[in-house]
Amino acid sequence: MSVTFNQDQDKFAVGTNKGFWIYAIEPTFMKQIKRIFPGGIKIAQMVGQTNILFLVATGENPDYPSDQVMIWDDKKQQPEYHVQYHEPIKSLSFSNDMYIVGKEASIMCMTLDHKPQIEIQTCINQKGIHAVSYGQEFCVATTHRQPGYFQLTWFKQAEIGFQTLKSIEGKAHDNAIVCMALNH
Repeated sequence: MSVTFNQDQDKFAVGTNKGFWIYAIEPTFMKQIKRIFPGGIKIAQMVGQTNILFLVATGENPDYPSDQVMIWDDKKQQPEYHVQYHEPIKSLSFSNDMYIVGKEASIMCMTLDHKPQIEIQTCINQKGIHAVSYGQEFCVATTHRQPGYFQLTWFKQAEIGFQTLKSIEGKAHDNAIVCMALNH
């Protein structure tokens, strides 16, 4: 279903049709955690080296719909919070203290207290394609409202929330964008 790295790039989470697994890469490759969720986990995103994960279920189990982000505390092995989006979540990533939710026609940037920071409108984006960099100042790359175009938005952590530094748009090619990546 999904494979996502943590921000330190030394662990990754795998969302499966049975739950999620966490693997460590350093010092040696090994499975660290395996959790079973009825219906499966579509997206599992770790938060750094913490025991917190952002999870999006497949929606096959009515207790775990695919239109909400579940903030999971693995130490307690229970959800701490749910954020409902009223439409299926296509992708999810994390940078600094912001999590980014990919929906079909927008990307929602949320603070850790679950307040929307900014919603970036995109073209129809069945996979919620976006990319994020890390650091004090970081960038969120998204598709643009017009297919084949991209938008880059830079943020900086402020005392309360985030400050949007700048945003640029550009043309990538004539067809729809199907993949994005940013160097850290």
